[in-house]
Amino acid sequence: MGEEKAEITVSLPVEVINLPKDLIIANDIPTAINVRIFGPRSLIRDVAIQRLPKIIDLKNTSPGKITIHIDPETLPIPTGVKITRFQPSEFNIILEPMMRKELMVKPEIIGTPAKGYKIEKIETIPDRVIASGLPRELNKLREIKTLPINIDGATEIIKVRSGLNMKDITNTETNISEVTVTVYIKPIEGIKKIQRVPVKLYPPISKISFWPKEVSITLKGPLTELNNITANDITVMIETQDLTKGIHVIEPKCIVPEGISLLNIIPQKIKVYKAKK
Repeated sequence: MGEEKAEITVSLPVEVINLPKDLIIANDIPTAINVRIFGPRSLIRDVAIQRLPKIIDLKNTSPGKITIHIDPETLPIPTGVKITRFQPSEFNIILEPMMRKELMVKPEIIGTPAKGYKIEKIETIPDRVIASGLPRELNKLREIKTLPINIDGATEIIKVRSGLNMKDITNTETNISEVTVTVYIKPIEGIKKIQRVPVKLYPPISKISFWPKEVSITLKGPLTELNNITANDITVMIETQDLTKGIHVIEPKCIVPEGISLLNIIPQKIKVYKAKK
């Protein structure tokens, strides 16, 4: 009877239940009811800690505007605590038919691969989602973006789980919240011509002469590797072990670094002379 009393304002969450599956709330409604209460300090403390919700039951409702009147007797306040005031005392809920629509998922890529690399392709799994929401929102949409995926400086495949960007479609939900995005990064290919590559004999035999002594080579491959290749990295040779005496016109064998392909060699044939004993 003699317990000290107090007066405070508490915020009671608004919780909507039994919303029909084919309807959606089309307007902003209060998230909480602010209630000024007076009573024994222990009871006041319990109310503040528990923050029991104000339940709004939408069972058997239909499209249109519903006015919710807040009756203080229905607020979850224990006996012995007095409500001195509360707000809001009423608010409207506008219900509209829900629309469902299939949307393409568009990865939001930011940044660029490292120098000498490029995006080969982007794969999204799944690449479509089912969106449910207000017709006025969904009718404007053809696709939905992911959250930003940073590939700046990438030199290899990037695979991430990314959420969907729902920032501008707050009244819309999707059947899934994340997708898997794979960004395939590959080196940019180019062509490089290397001149004056020496021709060698294998095995070397002193009684064999040949012309020309040098050739021009055209290579294809990743620019990051081509830029570092010189004539010293290429072997152009004429195999001499089965060579008979006389004059021959031979296509030289060319060995290039791994991952690099030979496009052309000029001249394509070498004139070789093997002298008699």
